[in-house]
Formats: sequence, structure tokens, C-alpha cells
Amino acid sequence: MQKVKHVPRPYVFTKAEKVNEDMIEFNLRIYGNIIYLEGLILESLKGLEERSFLDGKVKLEIENIKIVNELKDLNTLLYVKEKSFLKKPLTEGIVLDDDIKNWVKNQTKTFTQKTQIKLEFQTPTKILRGKENLIKTKKVKLSDFIRYLARRRSMLNYFYAGKMFYEATAVKELMNWADKNTETIIQNIEKTPISIKRSKGFCMGRILFKFNCLDEDKLVQILDLLKFGEYMGVGEMTAFGMGQYKLQILNP
Repeated sequence: MQKVKHVPRPYVFTKAEKVNEDMIEFNLRIYGNIIYLEGLILESLKGLEERSFLDGKVKLEIENIKIVNELKDLNTLLYVKEKSFLKKPLTEGIVLDDDIKNWVKNQTKTFTQKTQIKLEFQTPTKILRGKENLIKTKKVKLSDFIRYLARRRSMLNYFYAGKMFYEATAVKELMNWADKNTETIIQNIEKTPISIKRSKGFCMGRILFKFNCLDEDKLVQILDLLKFGEYMGVGEMTAFGMGQYKLQILNP
């Protein structure tokens, strides 16, 4: 970890959604201990009003800032236009590892041999194995997601939470199990014209995973990783909002 040249950013901006002709809405997801720098985070968001975009053609005005925690159905106003910051800490919105584990346990109760996991990409995504663009060539496997997400989660934990998360041998074992016991169904993959820092080849579409056998322990580990990835992204350029997907459990 100490030899890593490019430390991952501890935040993700989600896809901006159009509310009406004059308003957009997006989320800033923050990882690890930097949540406790809440004053700086809020002032930085408010500082967007001082910047212009599209060569000065667009200026933003902050209507409100909210704390959101999807797993706990929390959606609380923190700042309202022309009013001071309300005294509610950002820590109310923290998604804990235990929250994800509880969600996973509830999902695995309904799993059968016909259950599928569906990943619907919300933003352009690129996953590499060596130099090969696996989504573009339609060769991506569940083990590629496991590899990317375990590494990303471990690095974020190491640099921003002061702890290790995954052992390399355990990740390899999980990848090998996925390769032997899952099938990948790739649907509607289309290349996008997106280019970020000369990185191209981002794609949109959806991927389904079928299980040939069910091992509860392995299933829990895989779902736990995929749920983390739903929050923090997978693949290249996640800090720029790439690699975001919606995770769904499909029971026939």
C-alpha cells in the first residue's frame, strides 16, 4: 500500500439528475475519516457558487444541502438557501460496514438457484484486466468486479480509515470460486464518447450474474463487495463519477 503511486480519492460525485429546467441534483459520497472535516466539506460545496462552468456560461446557486443515507431512509436538510448551516452533523449520514452486512443478510434469505444479480450502469464504466477493456470486449467476469472492489475498498480503508480490509489470499480464493460457479450475461453494451484525462473506452449497459451453485459464505462476501461498489464505484476514474451502477437482486 505504501508503494501505491496514485492514492484513490476518498469521495465520489454521483450522476447529476435534472430536477427542472433550472435545477440539477447530485450526491457527494465521502469515505472514511474525512467525514469529520464536515465544516470544510460544507464550505467547499457552498463555494461552488463562486465558480463558473462551460466557459462562464453557467453559474450555480446552492438551493439546499441534505444528509442522505439510503440504507436508513434518511434524507435531512442541512442547509437551505439564504439561511445559515443548520446544526446537524454529517455523521448522521454515515453508512457503516455493519449496515451493508445487515442489508446483505436480508437479501441472501431470498436467494435460490435461479436468483440473478443485476448491475445496471448509471454512468460510463471501464474495467481493465491488464490492458484489455473487459466491458468493451464483453469479457468481464464477476471475479473482475471482486478484484477491483476489494482493492478499492482496502486502499480507501488503509489511507482514510487507518486499517486494512482484505487479505490477498482471501480475495484470490473468492475470485477463483466466482470463476468456477458463476456465469456472466452482458446486455446492451454500448461505447460512449466520454474521455477523461486521455482515458477512453467507457461503456454503458447492464450485466447479469447467474450462480451455478450457492455457497452462503461466498455469496455474502460477494454481495457485500458489490453493495460497497454501488456507493463508491468500480473501475477507472471513479472520482469523476465513472463506474457507478445500480445493484438489483432478481428473484424469478
